[in-house]
Amino acid sequence: MPPTPDPLAPWRRLGAAVIARRVELGHTTRESFARHAKLTPKTLGEIERGVRTSYDKATLATIERALNWPVGHVQKLLDGPQITDPDEVARTVRRDDFVLVWLLTNAALTPADLLRVEMLIRQRREAWEREHLWPEVAARIAEMGGVVSWPWDDGGGDA
Repeated sequence: MPPTPDPLAPWRRLGAAVIARRVELGHTTRESFARHAKLTPKTLGEIERGVRTSYDKATLATIERALNWPVGHVQKLLDGPQITDPDEVARTVRRDDFVLVWLLTNAALTPADLLRVEMLIRQRREAWEREHLWPEVAARIAEMGGVVSWPWDDGGGDA
């Protein structure tokens, strides 16, 4: 028997996206963004924590405008990935991405915890790419006579 879907999972997914976008826009505190969006900090906090399953359409439209999202983006986030077969997801995304999708839809983590997990996975992925993928790319560019300088290099530019 498949697990019963968590009715708050889409709202937590939305909350994590709202936090990520507001921080990206430079609003590091909820209060700062609430003032900018002309929302109460309480309402914004509820949205970011994903603790309710419905909000006034005008409130969600306000969120979209304040985050510079296109009309309908909130609904797309709420509709989100509907995971019913984890094996199917595992076949179509990298393992780290699968972990993130599973966490977003199933784990009872706060949006801030989800952002920390995503950041750690992104850092690990970038470190792996630097160690494994980019040396191969540099070697191929060098074979063609090119010179490679990566942003994380100390300026040596060795391929």
